[in-house]
Amino acid sequence: MSFRENRAGSGALYAHGSTRRKTMTEISKIDGKDLGSEVAARLASLPDVDASAIEAHVEGSKVVLEGAVDNIMSARKVILATETMDGVHDVENHLTLTGNKNNTQN
Repeated sequence: MSFRENRAGSGALYAHGSTRRKTMTEISKIDGKDLGSEVAARLASLPDVDASAIEAHVEGSKVVLEGAVDNIMSARKVILATETMDGVHDVENHLTLTGNKNNTQN
C-alpha cells in the first residue's frame, strides 16, 4: 500500500486512492437546511424509533432534539445517531419519554 501527503501539506498521510475526510472548516460550511434534512433522514432510518414524533432544529452546528420517544434506548439511539453526523458539533436533548410504544403521553 502506498501513502501520499494531503494537499494542505499538514503531513497527514492517506492511503493512495482512499477518500480524504472533510476538514472541520469544510464541515462547518454545511448549510443548515442540508444538515436538517440529513438529520431527519438519519432519524427516519433508525429501527424502532418513530421519527415522526421528533423534531430536529439546526442552529449552526448545534442540533436541538424535541419530541417524544417510547423509552431511554430509543432516546439514546436518536442522540447517538445525531452526534455522529458530519457537521454536528453539539446536540441538545429535549426528548421526553412516554413509556409506551405509540409515543402518547398519559
